[in-house]
Amino acid sequence: MVETGRKGPYYLLTGLIIGLILGIFYGWVINPTRYVDISPEALHPDQKKQYLLLVAESYQANEDIGRSYYRIKQMTNPVNIDELRAMLLEMESDPDYAEQFEVVRNFINDLDSYLKQQNPDNKISTQQVQGLLNPSDAREKGTPATAIDEQFNKETANPESFYVNSN
Repeated sequence: MVETGRKGPYYLLTGLIIGLILGIFYGWVINPTRYVDISPEALHPDQKKQYLLLVAESYQANEDIGRSYYRIKQMTNPVNIDELRAMLLEMESDPDYAEQFEVVRNFINDLDSYLKQQNPDNKISTQQVQGLLNPSDAREKGTPATAIDEQFNKETANPESFYVNSN
């Protein structure tokens, strides 16, 4: 018998499979991507529920509604109580959140009353309209909310705080 020297494409297929396996191993085990300082706004909706729960538990422990407000503001800016209540309804039907449901509900109710206290008539003031048009001139200097905003902006104004670290 004479061989014609014709080989099948099996060596290409074998090389492709070995390369794919080595690439996946390198990307997942040796040098995986690590996400560092991701904002809560970028979280998946399920993780946003967990974040809401953590903020509610923190509020229950230290009763600092201002700090909790700014933590929620990082997740939904501006803070939308209706969106938080929708998340609460989703959490009600989820058995994983059955034990902590009351904590979250109480936090949302306290946050709602805090927001109503900040703007009792639920009317948009001239200052807020100016803030929509020109956010840098929105607040008057010296108000408590401005002081909290300035402190928050100093703590989070680092432009290098959101990045992806890959080894």
